Amino acid sequence: MPMFRLIALLLCLMFSVSAHAQEAQIVVVVNDEAITNADIEDRMGLIFMSSGLEPNEANRKSVRERVIKNLIEEKLQLQEAKKSGIDIASADIENAIGIVAKQNRMTSDDLNAMMQRGRVPRQTLVDQIKATLAWTKVIQRQLRPQVEVGDDEVSAVLERIKANEGKPEYLIAEIFLNVDNPADEAKVEELAMSLIQRMRDGAPFSVIAQQFSKGTGAINGGDLGWIQPGQLTGELDKAAQSIGVGNVSPPIRMPDGFHIIAKKQERIISAVDPRAIEVRLRQANFALQGRTLSSAKEEIDRFRRDVTSCGALTSRASQYQDWSTADLGTKRIGALPPWLASLAQSLPANEPSQPMEKDGYAILLYVCERNDSGADRETILASLGNEKLELQARRLLRDLQRAASIDMRE
Repeated sequence: MPMFRLIALLLCLMFSVSAHAQEAQIVVVVNDEAITNADIEDRMGLIFMSSGLEPNEANRKSVRERVIKNLIEEKLQLQEAKKSGIDIASADIENAIGIVAKQNRMTSDDLNAMMQRGRVPRQTLVDQIKATLAWTKVIQRQLRPQVEVGDDEVSAVLERIKANEGKPEYLIAEIFLNVDNPADEAKVEELAMSLIQRMRDGAPFSVIAQQFSKGTGAINGGDLGWIQPGQLTGELDKAAQSIGVGNVSPPIRMPDGFHIIAKKQERIISAVDPRAIEVRLRQANFALQGRTLSSAKEEIDRFRRDVTSCGALTSRASQYQDWSTADLGTKRIGALPPWLASLAQSLPANEPSQPMEKDGYAILLYVCERNDSGADRETILASLGNEKLELQARRLLRDLQRAASIDMRE
């Protein structure tokens, strides 16, 4: 073999080995699990492909730092899930990929094809989604039982909704960029500005949220649902009211990091259809035993004077012979018989109705609770619970980071 061909072959082999070694280079070790340069480059490729950010030197540096932090967190999340005996089925991952594709206005096949064109391994997206789903299960199993939302908190929201009737409410989405180290503040703010510019240039908010947001709703495109004035904290509330529909806020510095919000829709909180009002009903029944209401008036009046509320109905009704109680549950007024609907709508809460005769019984109706805001108590309960759960999840992740052995080799 001619000498120059031999030298060229050796050089090619050297460059090939060098490139492979660079890809396999370990950058971080998280509790004995490695994150390689290839892992980081593949995730960066996914982010640049999906967000449309220009992969210039400044963006690459900023995104690389964020990716390393994200991959460390995902390692910790997966390790915690494994410790808790949590596994994620392939079907769940495929279903989540389908949701991501739909949010990006494409099919799963389109998404796969786009990743192939961008030379991004599909496993990169699979790993990201697996960590998200595993962490969600950890949160639900470990933290959800610790989160309590009181009836007074739900009632306060319902009162605010009623007070805001005729005022606007907004469909809001959020991107949250955490700042764990004050020294990183300028870098995170610079990243936030880059993302905002990219969205103003046309990148979908949901796509950016999926790749960058550290909020628990990131996988759903950062959606927070319908928000009313006063429902968000401080500067976030001001931004929600001031930006126009379809616009994105500047970065908003809060104690935990930077928030970016988008206003997707706006509407006026309208008066409630009486048929949509929900009432929780109980009733007391007195066996007339052939008598009329007038002849049993003394016994009925005594009961009404003594059992004046739903609480008293529970504690005192058993002391009266010939009386029984029934919990009718929570009903929408529109679903009740006309005679009962009219009474349930007008009767003051926690007061006994006038006696009614039906099927040989004198009946007293109690409205134990009335939701006339038109809002669903269960939805509000879930929303308040999720807010508390997100705070707990951030604390747990910080605790895992403090307890972990993280060896940075870059």
